[in-house]
Amino acid sequence: MVTGETSAVDPVRLRAVASEVEQAVAALDTAHRSRDGLLTPELPNWGATSSARAASAAWATFVGRLAGDVRGLVDGMRTAADGYTAADANAARLLEKGR
Repeated sequence: MVTGETSAVDPVRLRAVASEVEQAVAALDTAHRSRDGLLTPELPNWGATSSARAASAAWATFVGRLAGDVRGLVDGMRTAADGYTAADANAARLLEKGR
């Protein structure tokens, strides 16, 4: 960034995207936990084999790890948005001093 310029990143939009991503993963996690049939349909008794239970456990592990990774990503996006906001404020102050 050249002195006196503001960033090309819109921190408000970055925060909004972070919230959208967070909500999407929360919905995925909720759908899995509620077992409403969206992602992990209930198996009939004859299908409740050990391999089906293992697949369900693997899916739960995947969703849990994904949710954790996304939380880290969202935190990073929000931190970046805060940094861009501060950089824009500093650039505006420098412009005012230069006038």
